[in-house]
Amino acid sequence: MQHVETREARADDHDVELVLSRFRHSRGDYDDLPRRVSAGRYGFTISGMRLHQLRPEELDAEQRALYDLLTADGRMVQGATHLSGVQMVDAEGRMEGPFNAWLTHAGIGWAAQEMSRRLRFDGVLTLRIREIVILIVAASQQSDYEWGAHAPIARTVGITDAEIDAIGAQLPVGFDDPAEAAAAALARSLVTTGDSDDMSYDLAQRAVGDAGVIEVSTTVGFYQLIAQQLRLFRVPAPPGPWSA
Repeated sequence: MQHVETREARADDHDVELVLSRFRHSRGDYDDLPRRVSAGRYGFTISGMRLHQLRPEELDAEQRALYDLLTADGRMVQGATHLSGVQMVDAEGRMEGPFNAWLTHAGIGWAAQEMSRRLRFDGVLTLRIREIVILIVAASQQSDYEWGAHAPIARTVGITDAEIDAIGAQLPVGFDDPAEAAAAALARSLVTTGDSDDMSYDLAQRAVGDAGVIEVSTTVGFYQLIAQQLRLFRVPAPPGPWSA
């Protein structure tokens, strides 16, 4: 039996939206963070971001339309609470995370946000499975921003601190739900080897179906891309658990 969840059935969306709403409008202490950024598992360090952070008044019409979409109330872009130390928009209205790069090249940004939207709204995976997969990617890439953005969301959908800590340490997690366990195993195989053996693939296929397997692999690839760009453009964020 396929483990799927429709948009209409997602009762937890209200709680997730509350988290993201706080994130979108938060400032917290983020602006006081040092702007010296470590580039994750690759070890490079550079002071400051490599891309100019666009202010709202600098945006052209296409960029402004994308900005308005990404920051609109009710639009469930990925994010986190201010308590995690990451934010989506800074005190000057400039976008943080991967979003500034999306604005800089708005043609790519529109495509990226549409992929994000489809994974978020039109996917077959549960909220929990999606966040588990994203955290597995974030840990494998040692992506501080990605981790800071998604660990609070994972807690909101019921993933325990012990499970989150284990994912951060890149340890196997014994999820009780067979679909979560199978999807996590597939994601872990993809981030470590770029492939999957037949057993892991078959388990995932039986648990979440062909569409679910496609979605797990797409989520892995999409968030690897985001982690790469966060690293390349030196986007700052508080250190993840691998920095302890």
